[in-house]
Amino acid sequence: MFRVKVVRDSEEKMKCIGSLLKDGKKSLIFCDYISYGKKIAERFGIPFVYSRTKNRLNTLRENRAIVVSRVGDEGVSLPGVERIIEVAFLGKSRRQQIQRFGRLLHSEKGACVADDGRGI
Repeated sequence: MFRVKVVRDSEEKMKCIGSLLKDGKKSLIFCDYISYGKKIAERFGIPFVYSRTKNRLNTLRENRAIVVSRVGDEGVSLPGVERIIEVAFLGKSRRQQIQRFGRLLHSEKGACVADDGRGI
């Protein structure tokens, strides 16, 4: 199932993310912007996996919710992922959308929250 939610501003995005994370589902929150990804991670007390993160795969496997930059677009298979949340990405990049959707195709679970490229 896909759900699309477009919001007005960053604060509304944060509220939406917080609401989604309450159910404890294994979630990947994709954010292409490092500074914004760090803000999300800090606000919710979850890790942010990006180019400077050590032990990326362990971090992805060991946490229920993770903010992840483009480093999670390709070559990552996480069978427990239940949800993809797109917060900030290249809205017109079909390749990126397909790669991120692919994280769910590798999953045993398969629920998905996506957006239209403008953010949730």
